[in-house]
Amino acid sequence: MREIAYLPVADVNSAIAALSAHENAMLLAGGTNVVDYLRAGVISPSVLIDISAVPLTEVHAGEAGFTVGGLARMSDVAADPGMRAFFPVVSQALELSASAQLRNMATIGGNLMQRTPLRLLP
Repeated sequence: MREIAYLPVADVNSAIAALSAHENAMLLAGGTNVVDYLRAGVISPSVLIDISAVPLTEVHAGEAGFTVGGLARMSDVAADPGMRAFFPVVSQALELSASAQLRNMATIGGNLMQRTPLRLLP
């Protein structure tokens, strides 16, 4: 495995600046797939920019709809009272989609951006 720099950031502007400043950088939040891909040699970023402290974790759910921050953990979205009340199928799907360890680490945004097995090939 190549040497990889690690850079934690605390806000959106710092994340954007870090991405702009580093060639071949990659964002990291929950990291449930990123670590696997690093070990397998599928990806080899020069810098991992840890955005897990960026405050994009809000969950708002109500009768008219819901919004979920990209860094909200699967378990937090599933447990949100509004999601349970107004969108129980979403809560149930999240609770059944992974192990408890993964649900407590994996972010909604990371799941949306996840490289599927078909995209693992270079």
